[in-house]
Amino acid sequence: MNRLEWNRRVRRTPIGRLGAGGRPAARTTCGPKGKKEIQYGVRGNPAGKRSREFLERWLGLEPGTFEAMAAARASLGRILPESSILFLCDMQEKLRDKVLYFPQIVSMAARMLKAARLLDVPVLLTEHYPKGLGPTVPELGAEGIRPVSKTCFSMVPSLQQELDSRPQLQSVLLCGIEAQGCILREMNRLVALTRMQQSGVFLSTSDVLILQLVRDSAHPQFKQIQKILKEPIPDIGLSGFFQGKNNSLLPNSRP
Repeated sequence: MNRLEWNRRVRRTPIGRLGAGGRPAARTTCGPKGKKEIQYGVRGNPAGKRSREFLERWLGLEPGTFEAMAAARASLGRILPESSILFLCDMQEKLRDKVLYFPQIVSMAARMLKAARLLDVPVLLTEHYPKGLGPTVPELGAEGIRPVSKTCFSMVPSLQQELDSRPQLQSVLLCGIEAQGCILREMNRLVALTRMQQSGVFLSTSDVLILQLVRDSAHPQFKQIQKILKEPIPDIGLSGFFQGKNNSLLPNSRP
């Protein structure tokens, strides 16, 4: 069933109540303050598991689809070292003076790289057209990591083979620059970040991610992780974005 058909069926169906023959049916009653309300249920079928099963059949879904969706939602945003990978995207010399907050972004990514190495999280590094944009900046601390050269405005095509070889992966931790696809304008960065959120990406801070990865102060590497967390946190201009306010990513707000 394609998305258009799904939307058409769901919008026509009072979720949780189906009448005879699988057709929508609902009872309208008068609620508080005289407002009309629709009471949902399945005729002759109590609410709960059987209601979900009935709705799955009517929508043409596989049995257990709703339960699987609920289980997946419960785990969204959780990250574990054994099922995560760190992407470091295009922090290169020729972009140093062209990208807003470049030094702070590199410093933030370096924190994540240190933590990833301590917690055995695999790391992949890309360089966009290095012949023209130069190598990865040394302050990232990515010595020993072989960069993958690319020309595509995405990391995935160049890293697809590596990703396919790691079937256990469930989370990608992404650090880097040019979220808007290598268009050097600050307003586009805001649009790109908003679009990422709408697509299900969790925007987070390095401290939150590191603590999620280490999970417990009893971790054998926790003292080393503490040293990373005690380092000054660089301001990359996203605090206003997280708070839903105008912020310094806008063109007239350069530091």
